[in-house]
Amino acid sequence: MCIRDRSTEKILRTAAGLGIKYYRLGKYRYSDDTSIADTLSDAKAKIRGLAAMNEQYDIYGSYQNHAGSRYVGAPIWDLYWLIKDLNPKYMGCQFDIRHATVEGGQTWPLDLRLIAGHVNTLAIKDFLWQKSGEKWQTVNCPLGQGQVDFDGYLKILKKHSITCLVSIHYEYDLGGANHGATKLTIGREKLLAAFRADIRFLKARLRKNGLI
Repeated sequence: MCIRDRSTEKILRTAAGLGIKYYRLGKYRYSDDTSIADTLSDAKAKIRGLAAMNEQYDIYGSYQNHAGSRYVGAPIWDLYWLIKDLNPKYMGCQFDIRHATVEGGQTWPLDLRLIAGHVNTLAIKDFLWQKSGEKWQTVNCPLGQGQVDFDGYLKILKKHSITCLVSIHYEYDLGGANHGATKLTIGREKLLAAFRADIRFLKARLRKNGLI
Protein backbone atom coordinates (compact mmCIF):
# COMPACT_ATOMS: atom_id res chain seq x y z
CA MET A 1 0.00 0.00 0.00
CA CYS A 2 1.46 3.34 -1.03
CA ILE A 3 0.54 6.85 0.14
CA ARG A 4 0.79 8.06 -3.47
CA ASP A 5 -1.77 5.53 -4.67
CA ARG A 6 -5.09 7.37 -4.92
CA SER A 7 -6.96 4.31 -3.71
CA THR A 8 -4.99 4.08 -0.44
CA GLU A 9 -7.19 6.38 1.65
CA LYS A 10 -10.36 4.76 0.33
CA ILE A 11 -9.05 1.29 1.23
CA LEU A 12 -8.02 2.33 4.74
CA ARG A 13 -11.28 4.16 5.37
CA THR A 14 -13.32 1.18 4.17
CA ALA A 15 -11.27 -1.34 6.17
CA ALA A 16 -11.55 0.73 9.34
CA GLY A 17 -15.29 1.09 8.79
CA LEU A 18 -15.58 -2.70 8.61
CA GLY A 19 -13.81 -3.08 11.94
CA ILE A 20 -10.47 -4.25 10.52
CA LYS A 21 -7.72 -3.03 12.83
CA TYR A 22 -4.47 -4.33 11.35
CA TYR A 23 -3.02 -4.45 7.87
CA ARG A 24 0.42 -5.31 6.53
CA LEU A 25 2.21 -2.94 4.20
CA GLY A 26 3.68 -3.99 0.89
CA LYS A 27 7.46 -4.16 0.57
CA TYR A 28 9.81 -1.38 -0.38
CA ARG A 29 12.75 -2.60 -2.45
CA TYR A 30 16.32 -1.60 -3.08
CA SER A 31 17.44 -1.13 -6.67
CA ASP A 32 20.85 -0.91 -8.29
CA ASP A 33 19.60 2.20 -10.07
CA THR A 34 18.80 4.11 -6.87
CA SER A 35 21.07 4.74 -3.91
CA ILE A 36 20.24 3.11 -0.59
CA ALA A 37 19.95 6.56 1.02
CA ASP A 38 17.47 7.77 -1.61
CA THR A 39 15.41 4.58 -1.34
CA LEU A 40 15.15 4.96 2.42
CA SER A 41 14.31 8.66 2.24
CA ASP A 42 11.51 7.95 -0.22
CA ALA A 43 10.18 5.06 1.87
CA LYS A 44 10.30 7.13 5.04
CA ALA A 45 8.18 9.87 3.52
CA LYS A 46 5.60 7.33 2.32
CA ILE A 47 5.46 5.51 5.64
CA ARG A 48 5.13 8.78 7.55
CA GLY A 49 2.17 9.70 5.36
CA LEU A 50 0.56 6.30 5.90
CA ALA A 51 1.05 6.58 9.66
CA ALA A 52 -0.82 9.89 9.70
CA MET A 53 -3.63 8.36 7.66
CA ASN A 54 -3.74 5.34 9.97
CA GLU A 55 -4.19 7.60 12.96
CA GLN A 56 -6.96 9.48 11.19
CA TYR A 57 -8.92 6.25 10.64
CA ASP A 58 -7.71 4.43 13.78
CA ILE A 59 -6.21 1.51 11.89
CA TYR A 60 -2.77 -0.02 12.49
CA GLY A 61 -0.09 -0.57 9.86
CA SER A 62 2.57 -3.26 10.22
CA TYR A 63 5.73 -3.62 8.12
CA GLN A 64 7.16 -7.14 7.95
CA ASN A 65 10.91 -7.69 7.91
CA HIS A 66 11.56 -10.04 4.99
CA ALA A 67 14.81 -11.82 4.11
CA GLY A 68 16.44 -10.89 0.83
CA SER A 69 19.04 -8.46 -0.50
CA ARG A 70 16.42 -6.37 -2.29
CA TYR A 71 14.05 -5.87 0.64
CA VAL A 72 13.98 -2.75 2.76
CA GLY A 73 13.63 -4.03 6.32
CA ALA A 74 15.67 -7.19 5.85
CA PRO A 75 18.58 -5.84 7.95
CA ILE A 76 16.10 -4.45 10.57
CA TRP A 77 18.35 -1.45 11.18
CA ASP A 78 16.92 0.26 8.12
CA LEU A 79 13.36 -0.49 9.23
CA TYR A 80 14.09 0.92 12.68
CA TRP A 81 15.26 4.16 11.09
CA LEU A 82 12.07 4.34 9.03
CA ILE A 83 9.64 3.97 11.93
CA LYS A 84 11.53 4.97 15.08
CA ASP A 85 9.85 8.39 15.32
CA LEU A 86 6.32 7.13 14.65
CA ASN A 87 3.62 6.01 17.06
CA PRO A 88 3.98 2.18 17.05
CA LYS A 89 0.24 1.84 17.54
CA TYR A 90 -0.37 3.19 14.06
CA MET A 91 2.85 2.15 12.28
CA GLY A 92 4.98 -0.68 13.60
CA CYS A 93 6.89 -3.80 12.69
CA GLN A 94 5.51 -7.26 12.06
CA PHE A 95 8.52 -9.06 13.44
CA ASP A 96 9.19 -12.26 11.52
CA ILE A 97 11.60 -14.49 13.44
CA ARG A 98 12.11 -16.79 10.46
CA HIS A 99 13.33 -13.98 8.23
CA ALA A 100 15.26 -12.35 11.08
CA THR A 101 17.12 -15.63 11.66
CA VAL A 102 17.92 -16.03 7.95
CA GLU A 103 19.39 -12.53 7.81
CA GLY A 104 20.72 -12.22 11.36
CA GLY A 105 22.15 -15.68 12.03
CA GLN A 106 23.45 -15.12 15.55
CA THR A 107 22.68 -11.39 15.69
CA TRP A 108 18.88 -11.48 15.38
CA PRO A 109 18.54 -10.87 19.17
CA LEU A 110 20.17 -7.47 18.60
CA ASP A 111 17.66 -6.74 15.84
CA LEU A 112 14.76 -7.63 18.11
CA ARG A 113 16.14 -5.58 20.98
CA LEU A 114 16.51 -2.59 18.68
CA ILE A 115 12.99 -2.68 17.31
CA ALA A 116 11.20 -4.13 20.36
CA GLY A 117 9.35 -0.92 21.17
CA HIS A 118 7.89 -0.79 17.67
CA VAL A 119 6.67 -4.39 17.25
CA ASN A 120 2.89 -4.50 16.86
CA THR A 121 2.37 -7.95 15.32
CA LEU A 122 4.37 -11.20 15.13
CA ALA A 123 4.77 -13.68 12.27
CA ILE A 124 5.73 -17.22 13.30
CA LYS A 125 7.39 -19.77 11.01
CA ASP A 126 10.51 -21.92 10.73
CA PHE A 127 13.07 -22.93 8.09
CA LEU A 128 16.13 -25.07 7.36
CA TRP A 129 19.30 -24.38 5.42
CA GLN A 130 19.78 -27.03 2.73
CA LYS A 131 22.48 -27.39 0.11
CA SER A 132 21.39 -27.75 -3.49
CA GLY A 133 24.33 -28.33 -5.81
CA GLU A 134 26.92 -25.71 -4.95
CA LYS A 135 24.49 -23.34 -3.24
CA TRP A 136 22.76 -23.22 0.11
CA GLN A 137 19.09 -22.30 0.18
CA THR A 138 16.34 -21.84 2.75
CA VAL A 139 13.54 -24.40 2.93
CA ASN A 140 10.44 -23.75 5.04
CA CYS A 141 9.47 -26.43 7.54
CA PRO A 142 7.06 -27.11 10.44
CA LEU A 143 7.67 -25.24 13.69
CA GLY A 144 10.43 -26.70 15.81
CA GLN A 145 12.09 -28.63 12.99
CA GLY A 146 14.33 -25.86 11.75
CA GLN A 147 16.85 -23.18 12.66
CA VAL A 148 14.65 -20.84 14.69
CA ASP A 149 15.56 -20.67 18.39
CA PHE A 150 12.03 -20.41 19.73
CA ASP A 151 12.96 -20.51 23.42
CA GLY A 152 15.54 -17.77 22.98
CA TYR A 153 13.08 -15.76 20.94
CA LEU A 154 10.23 -16.07 23.41
CA LYS A 155 12.48 -15.14 26.33
CA ILE A 156 13.34 -11.87 24.61
CA LEU A 157 9.67 -11.18 23.87
CA LYS A 158 8.90 -11.71 27.55
CA LYS A 159 11.82 -9.56 28.71
CA HIS A 160 10.63 -6.64 26.59
CA SER A 161 6.94 -7.21 27.43
CA ILE A 162 6.02 -7.59 23.77
CA THR A 163 2.36 -8.62 23.66
CA CYS A 164 0.53 -8.37 20.36
CA LEU A 165 -1.30 -10.32 17.68
CA VAL A 166 0.46 -13.50 16.55
CA SER A 167 -0.02 -15.29 13.23
CA ILE A 168 1.47 -18.61 12.15
CA HIS A 169 2.48 -18.59 8.49
CA TYR A 170 2.15 -22.01 6.84
CA GLU A 171 4.67 -21.76 4.03
CA TYR A 172 6.17 -25.27 3.97
CA ASP A 173 4.88 -27.93 1.59
CA LEU A 174 1.21 -28.63 2.33
CA GLY A 175 0.10 -30.10 -0.94
CA GLY A 176 -0.36 -26.71 -2.53
CA ALA A 177 -2.31 -25.09 0.32
CA ASN A 178 0.83 -23.14 1.19
CA HIS A 179 0.53 -21.42 -2.20
CA GLY A 180 -3.23 -20.91 -2.06
CA ALA A 181 -4.20 -23.87 -4.24
CA THR A 182 -7.84 -24.98 -4.05
CA LYS A 183 -7.09 -28.54 -5.23
CA LEU A 184 -4.53 -30.21 -2.97
CA THR A 185 -2.24 -33.19 -3.39
CA ILE A 186 -2.73 -34.19 0.26
CA GLY A 187 -5.89 -35.11 2.13
CA ARG A 188 -7.85 -32.76 4.37
CA GLU A 189 -6.91 -34.65 7.53
CA LYS A 190 -3.20 -34.44 6.76
CA LEU A 191 -3.55 -30.69 6.20
CA LEU A 192 -5.45 -30.17 9.44
CA ALA A 193 -2.96 -32.35 11.31
CA ALA A 194 -0.13 -30.05 10.18
CA PHE A 195 -2.07 -27.00 11.36
CA ARG A 196 -2.74 -28.58 14.74
CA ALA A 197 0.87 -29.71 15.20
CA ASP A 198 2.24 -26.19 14.71
CA ILE A 199 -0.37 -24.70 17.02
CA ARG A 200 0.41 -27.29 19.71
CA PHE A 201 4.12 -26.61 19.36
CA LEU A 202 3.71 -22.85 19.70
CA LYS A 203 1.33 -23.10 22.65
CA ALA A 204 3.70 -25.50 24.42
CA ARG A 205 6.66 -23.13 23.96
CA LEU A 206 4.59 -20.13 25.08
CA ARG A 207 3.55 -22.06 28.17
CA LYS A 208 7.12 -23.19 28.86
CA ASN A 209 8.34 -19.60 28.75
CA GLY A 210 5.55 -18.20 30.90
CA LEU A 211 3.78 -16.29 28.16
CA ILE A 212 0.40 -18.01 28.55
